[in-house]
Amino acid sequence: MDIETSNTAVLWGHRTENTYKKLQLMAAGDWKEMLNASQEGNLELVKYHIKAGVNPNYQHPEFLTTPLIESVQFGHIEIAKFLLENNADPTLKAGFSNDTALSVAKEYKRKEIITLLKKYL
Repeated sequence: MDIETSNTAVLWGHRTENTYKKLQLMAAGDWKEMLNASQEGNLELVKYHIKAGVNPNYQHPEFLTTPLIESVQFGHIEIAKFLLENNADPTLKAGFSNDTALSVAKEYKRKEIITLLKKYL
């Protein structure tokens, strides 16, 4: 089944496990909730979403940033470390500003996070 068929099935209320998985991948799971958790310092919620399969590198067209960049901006080193350990890409650029996690860490003078990020570059 392709994604177009999957969307139609979901719209008409005929969800199957396969269509749900495809739609979740397309929508990046509950990415917005994970983004908010990375801003607010809620490591347990970030862990929950990563373990549920949310892509840490997805950039929603409304926000064009990553949970890693947001965790760095707000100074949440444990979240940044967890995201990096779970394949967050430190080289991705935020769509609106063109910032990377490292440039944000430097801007906010987050020395510990700078050291952490350099291990993944």
